[in-house]
Amino acid sequence: MWRGRSVTVAGGAGFIGARLTRALVEQGANAAVLVRETTDTRRLDTILPPERIDRVNFADRKDLERALALRSPDTVFHLAQGVARGAAMTPAALRDAVAVDQTGLLTLLDALADSGAPVRAFVRAGSIAEYGSTETPARETDAGRPTGIYQTVSLGSTVLLQGLADGLPFPAITLRLALVYGPDQSEAFFVPAAIRSALQTGMISLRAPGDIRDYIHVDDVVAGMLAVAEAPEQAAPVMNLSTGQGRSLAAVAAGIAAATGAKVRYEGAPDATSANPFIHADPSLLSGLYGWAPKTSFAAGIETLVREMTHG
Repeated sequence: MWRGRSVTVAGGAGFIGARLTRALVEQGANAAVLVRETTDTRRLDTILPPERIDRVNFADRKDLERALALRSPDTVFHLAQGVARGAAMTPAALRDAVAVDQTGLLTLLDALADSGAPVRAFVRAGSIAEYGSTETPARETDAGRPTGIYQTVSLGSTVLLQGLADGLPFPAITLRLALVYGPDQSEAFFVPAAIRSALQTGMISLRAPGDIRDYIHVDDVVAGMLAVAEAPEQAAPVMNLSTGQGRSLAAVAAGIAAATGAKVRYEGAPDATSANPFIHADPSLLSGLYGWAPKTSFAAGIETLVREMTHG
């Protein structure tokens, strides 16, 4: 399906983007990535030669036009984000985040629409965190109730892309991703941080063990993104790419403890929760349209990741 096709992955040096780029290369695509000028591209060292890595200013249309003219992609995946999770929610921070993320998205769409490239699909990665906390798994028809700067900017980009979709010369789709984990993820995130703590100290500490989270393996995310891009005409404008199976952080930690022999320590009550106790989403729309379903069980994903982090 992808052999010989020109594909650009914006944000292709990140955890998910690099995994997606690797899958495209393995399937024979002529893949290239767009990254910011200061991006660390070490994840791409064994995937792409340097000449397939295009460093750009996402707010500079001419810069993007140059890169797009060089590649003439028929598919673009957009995973480039510049907002750190947990950043303080202030007007100034939100202004700066919009300038980075939404201005970059709009400039890329504008340049791509006028590029003359034979674009068949534009697939953007959003987040199920855009929904905020919902006691039942969130559906695409649910209103967004973001509580942080990352979630707010991501929701804004989803709405912008929906509003522009009818005026673009190619299908534009947002996939709201569940909480992704897997090999080579930054240890700033809970799963790899908990595994590292288990391996180094024999202990996993939890502050909000009662929080429910929808974790999905990165390979299942890549498979879902590729399936949608292969048949964009079947897509809805926004779809959840999730498992629909919320797990408490206590259960997540217990799974890691079982794989490592570590112990779990609660820093508060065993049912304590954060300000956002439920982050999970229903994937039935995507599954119904594409027949996609996650294949990596959480237990198998954790066992594999523990082995890799032990010997990596």
